[in-house]
Parts: sequence; structure tokens; C-alpha cells
Amino acid sequence: MAMTHRVNRSFLLVLAFVQCGFLEANNSRARAQIGAMIQHVQVFQQDGRFAAWPANGGISAWGNEILVGFVEASYAETTSLHTYDPKTARHKYARSLDGGLNWSIEDAYAAGQTARAYDHFIEDNIASIAKPLTVPMNFMHPEFVLSLVRLNNNHDGPSIFYHSNDKGKSWKGPFSFPNLGTPGVATRNDFLVEGDKELMAFLTVAKNNQREGRVANVRTTDGGLTWKMLGWIGLEPEGFDIMPSTERISANEILTVFRTRQGNTLDLMTAHFSSDNGLSWTRIQDPVADTGHGGSPPTLVRLKDGRLALG
Repeated sequence: MAMTHRVNRSFLLVLAFVQCGFLEANNSRARAQIGAMIQHVQVFQQDGRFAAWPANGGISAWGNEILVGFVEASYAETTSLHTYDPKTARHKYARSLDGGLNWSIEDAYAAGQTARAYDHFIEDNIASIAKPLTVPMNFMHPEFVLSLVRLNNNHDGPSIFYHSNDKGKSWKGPFSFPNLGTPGVATRNDFLVEGDKELMAFLTVAKNNQREGRVANVRTTDGGLTWKMLGWIGLEPEGFDIMPSTERISANEILTVFRTRQGNTLDLMTAHFSSDNGLSWTRIQDPVADTGHGGSPPTLVRLKDGRLALG
């Protein structure tokens, strides 16, 4: 699980990972054993710089090679929750070739993510404008990676995307992403590859009042040239449902977990289950009843033995 820590007016991006995940954390001995296996590795730290939000940038892996998206900016005292200067914010990537022990930092703009976007401040005279995709993507390419990006805000977006066939070393795009009849798509990265031209994406979408958000799932069967709305996952909330993390359980079973806010007071994680490959959903027991002030996005991972881990 990736997270940020404030350190002396800078922010430290830290990756924490468990070397093996076969213990159940339902007793003190098991928790102690799991704690002993957790290793914290510094991914990025620079005095006077802010680094955050790998949950927005997404994490991809190819064996021991890991790519993590995040935002880097100048540190700034503010009255808001986040202490950074948005006009200095740029999308960055951290790459590890040894399973997360060592990291190098790459600039997203230099790699081809050239549109001005939320927390990716590009001057107008050099910013690219998104266009429709005309050549279908191959989701089964062994080095494929997709990046969905919000343009203006966390509420109604809109959204664009880039794709890469070399593990994010270079990006094609920007390409426009449709709103699909919704109040606006302001999504992060959550999707399931279903074939070389088929992909199901789980989107954070504005509510009817243009505020974030609720979750919808959509599908493309032609490599991203067109997208079809499958439906809403859950009713429109009073607060928000955002930032889903999804895993396939079987050919027809899917589990997705949201960052949820009920009203303006309670932050938690909620879960929804589909037994018909994403056509309909049932809310099940909340996996985390309270995630503290401000909340936390989920990270749902399916382990090699088939069990699920939630961070």
C-alpha cells in the first residue's frame, strides 16, 4: 500500500509491502508476524517538495517491475487540507526494477502526457488538446498500461486517457473519454482487462448536483473506440462513493470496494458484489466501518492463492 507522510515541510512517498501474505490478522500473534514482514521503502523525498496520491495515478506491475503514478509539487502553507501549490503540480511516475526496493522518478510530460489536467499544470502554449481515439488499443499487449486522467476537478471532470505499450516509458494520447450521458466523469484508474479489445472500467462520476461522486461501470469491446454504460453501482449517496478498487473473483463474480462518505461526518469503505459479470450489484458488509477524518481510498488485491487483501 502506498501512502504519504509529511516530513519537515516536505512530503515523503513511501511504499509499504508485505513479503508474503498467508497469515490471518485476527489475533495478536498473527498481527505481530505480519508486522515483522512489512518493509517500508522510500520512493521519493525532497525537502520543500510535496508528493502524494498514488491512488489517483495508479500502480501497474510486470513481475519485479513496478510503475507508480503520483503528483509532485512545491510545498505551500494553505488553509485547505493539502499543503501544496497547484500551479506547480505535475504528474510523475516512480519505477522500480527490483520489486520495490529501489526507485527512479520519471516525468509524465516528458514521456508524452502533454495535456493540462488536474494537478498536472502545463502552460497553455505547450499543452496538447485531447482528440478521439482512432486506432484501437490492444489490452493484452504484454507491456500495456492505461492512464485515465481528470481534467478540471474531482467532481465532473471531464476525463481523458493515455495508453502505452512499453510499460509507461512513452505514452500515446491524450484521447478524450466520453461522459456517457452522466453529469461528468472525473475518474481515476480502476479497470479489468477482459480480452485484447475488451475492458471493463469502474469510473468515479459526478452526482446530479455536479459534485463528486458515485461509481459506474462501463465496457469497451473495440479497443476503446467506443464505450457502453453498464450501470450505476449503488444508489446516489448523500455524501460520496469514489475511487473504486475492483477484483475479479471468477468468470462472472466481481467485487469492488469504494471510498465512501456518509453525509459530512463518517468516512468508511463500502463493498459491492456482482454475480453476473458487472450487470447488477448488491451491497455487502462494509469491510472498514471507519477510515478516520478525511477517509482513505481502498486498494483491493487478489493474492496468488486466490484470497483477497484490502489496504
